[in-house]
Amino acid sequence: MSEWIPLIFFPVCVLIFGMVGGLITSKKIPTWYKYLVKPKYNPPNWIFAPVWTTLYLMIGFSGYFAYVQDDTGFSTEKKEGWICYFIQLILNFLWTPLFFGLNWMFVAGIEIMIMDIFIILNIIFFSEISLLSGLLLVPYFMWVSFATYLNWALWHHNRKEKR
Repeated sequence: MSEWIPLIFFPVCVLIFGMVGGLITSKKIPTWYKYLVKPKYNPPNWIFAPVWTTLYLMIGFSGYFAYVQDDTGFSTEKKEGWICYFIQLILNFLWTPLFFGLNWMFVAGIEIMIMDIFIILNIIFFSEISLLSGLLLVPYFMWVSFATYLNWALWHHNRKEKR
């Protein structure tokens, strides 16, 4: 039975973080976000929830597979991968209140670029533990890279001080 705990724990924890962010986002979509000037490649609003749900599950399972491959769980030998994993999760969680909660698009843009770096590092370090763990993070990196573009495009189109 104890083998099932990490299998359930990792995806559920990541999904809970995502749901909290979703609550913040959902309140701002019909108000603040609706009135922003959108870039050409802005996807429709309905696409974000299923994409993020899928990605959060993949992030969770990535952590799970790294955990079970690493004989000692969160070993000190593999600490770089785990540090990157938890930092990118924290950055992911913080981006939503920065962007949607506080409407700080510029600060959120800097923050998401740092998140991109930690996701890349996480992919590299987790691939050394479990190739599957690293590969499960690749679609996440691709989506966050696109989100980085959207963040900066939205900031550019909606900044108050245009030159």
